[in-house]
Amino acid sequence: MIRLAPLVFLLFCQDPDIDALIKQLEDDSIEVREKAVAALIDLDDKAEQKVKARMASADGEVKRLCRRILEQLAVPKKLRGVLPPITRVTIDAKDRSVKEVLEEFQRQTRIPMKLRRAGESSITVRIQDAGPLEALNAICRAAKLGWDYPSEGFIRPMEPVARTEPRVPLLEGPEIQFEPGYYAERPRLFMRHYEVELHEIVLSRTNDFR
Repeated sequence: MIRLAPLVFLLFCQDPDIDALIKQLEDDSIEVREKAVAALIDLDDKAEQKVKARMASADGEVKRLCRRILEQLAVPKKLRGVLPPITRVTIDAKDRSVKEVLEEFQRQTRIPMKLRRAGESSITVRIQDAGPLEALNAICRAAKLGWDYPSEGFIRPMEPVARTEPRVPLLEGPEIQFEPGYYAERPRLFMRHYEVELHEIVLSRTNDFR
């Protein structure tokens, strides 16, 4: 029994079962999947190779989650506390109601939205591994649907105290609102959780009257 003591001690000191956590990425519950993602990211380098191997043979939601984990593992640990993880979106919808497509988008991103004015028109849209705002823009473009945040309270001053967790405006801000027929076609650039959009071009001319 004395010889078994070190082995028992090692078993109790082992990290959580990486294979079990990776298996949980297939779970039907979003909460279970999200907890598994967070746990695998916390394991850092110990989980990286197994996550890479699983991603190579995965597709759909599991592949997306594996890619998300690896993206976070590629970020230095010190930055992870201030750089929120990005959720990639994949949707392949053919002749589905815009409300159903937005509900699928909401399920993948957990972004709060008011769908009352989204309408019931049918759209066809294919989104592959896109950032949240890029995916939302593709849906709204197909549906000719304008979207915006309520102006009051969305842009807040920088908080004077450090947060224990990163703040993600898309998840913590007010619900996105929609307006049928108000989609605006304009140049846009998407990066992580952010969108840069051209609203106005101003031309000026000076003359010295010589």
